[in-house]
Amino acid sequence: MFSTPKAFVKIYFNCPHASSSPESEVLTDIFTRLLLDYLNEYAYYAQVAGLDYGINHTESGFEVTVVGYNHKLRILLETIFQKIAQFKVKPDRFSVIKEMVTKEYHNNKFLQPFQLAMYYCSLILQDQTWPWMEELEVLPHLEAEDLAKFVPMMLSRTFLECYIETLNLMKQDRLSSTLKMFSLRAQTQYANHCSHPSI
Repeated sequence: MFSTPKAFVKIYFNCPHASSSPESEVLTDIFTRLLLDYLNEYAYYAQVAGLDYGINHTESGFEVTVVGYNHKLRILLETIFQKIAQFKVKPDRFSVIKEMVTKEYHNNKFLQPFQLAMYYCSLILQDQTWPWMEELEVLPHLEAEDLAKFVPMMLSRTFLECYIETLNLMKQDRLSSTLKMFSLRAQTQYANHCSHPSI
């Protein structure tokens, strides 16, 4: 069991622009959901290869988690990075995800009292968090073009934190080099967006 050639990688994308306003908070949420949606075509093959992955919206940006056999994990990681670096907004999928997010935000009206208490405590204690009512207000006005402008601006100020756990040190070095390559590529690709924030 202890010699199983598996690895666990968690990458935190810390993006200052991701929570700078209710609009940016919602757009980041939609971005992570769209990213997962675009990766669905690889989900079956990843599962067959003994790999699993997840992408979640966080308070400071988003995180990518990849788990599985380390000899194939790097390929999946590079595929996810490629989808992030070459992210394009598909208007039809944007509309579907936007409707899904709108329904979820509306469901916040039906939270139990103890859930509401915990939610409002987190609003008070955490910086740059926005009430779901404000996010719901801006949602109808957001379009695919807004997300297309927002993503390069968000990624231009992103820095990565990574945790890698594997028994194979050589595989760990290769995963680390993959992360460094993506970080440098992203900095170069989105550098010209730093001085042109749209939201």
